[in-house]
Order: sequence, then structure tokens, then C-alpha cells
Amino acid sequence: MSNSRQTSGILLAIAPELVVIILRELDLSMLIRCKRVCTDLKRIIDDSVALQYKIELAVAGMEDGPPSSIDLAERLRRLQNYTKAWRDMAFSPSENIRFDGHYWELYGGVLATSAGDSTLIFNKLPGHARGIKSRQWRIEEVGFPIRDFKMDPSQDLLVMLDFPEQ
Repeated sequence: MSNSRQTSGILLAIAPELVVIILRELDLSMLIRCKRVCTDLKRIIDDSVALQYKIELAVAGMEDGPPSSIDLAERLRRLQNYTKAWRDMAFSPSENIRFDGHYWELYGGVLATSAGDSTLIFNKLPGHARGIKSRQWRIEEVGFPIRDFKMDPSQDLLVMLDFPEQ
């Protein structure tokens, strides 16, 4: 009997739930190799929501977020919808945002646009696959003409530039 058959035979002698716990510790390349060892291991990996989620995250270049009330099967479904939308370039539904100002900034899923000289409009872009709802808010009349601005929503940071007259 070959060495890989002996190893897979010993591994498959334990409960599939324990095999999944062991396989969750592997990196993506080792997990994919395990799928090629035998049909039983492939079936265990393919049938495990936890292992499929791990594979899909790695393929998408993402990391798992903090603990959530959303169960693993739902997170996997959302991740698959998200990657399918990017693969097919088919985002649904779409929203149009009017923009008549001079300046705009897109960062961290927030589109900010100028309106007039001293007002900014912020649009949180929806992420239907990720359960993110759209939202809009404004900063009205900041007290000076905005010449440019930068933002980082993750830090709750907004920097506005004014060039005072000399």
C-alpha cells in the first residue's frame, strides 16, 4: 500500500467532523492537495461549509472578519454571490448618483462629492452581497470654499483644504 493511501486510510478512520477540524488548520495549497489524495477526502472537503468558506476566502484574496451573528453558511453564500458578481461584472441592483460639483473622492466604500463651494455630500455605497445598505449624509456650508478634500471613513477622518486669499 502506498504511503498516501496509508495516511488517508488512517485519517478517514476517524469521524468526518474531526477530519474537518484537522483540515481547517491547513493553508490553502495543502487543503487543495488533500482534495487530490482520494475521493473520500475530496467529498469531506467539498461537503464542509467551513472548508469551502476557507477556500473561497483565499481565492477571493480576503480574510475572515470578526465573529458575527451571521452563520458560516450565510457568510459562504454572501461570499459566493460577491465573487460571482465581480467575476461576471453583474452588480444588482445598480444605483446612479448625480454629481454636479468639482471634486470627488471614493474611499472605503464611501463616495463623497462637492456641491457648490462649501458643501460635501457623502454616499455610503451599498453592498447587497455583504448586506450593506446605502446611506447619504451632508456637511453643509463649512465656512470656506473647499478647494480639495481627502477622507478615510475607517478613521472617521475628513481633511478639507482652503487656500486663503493673500
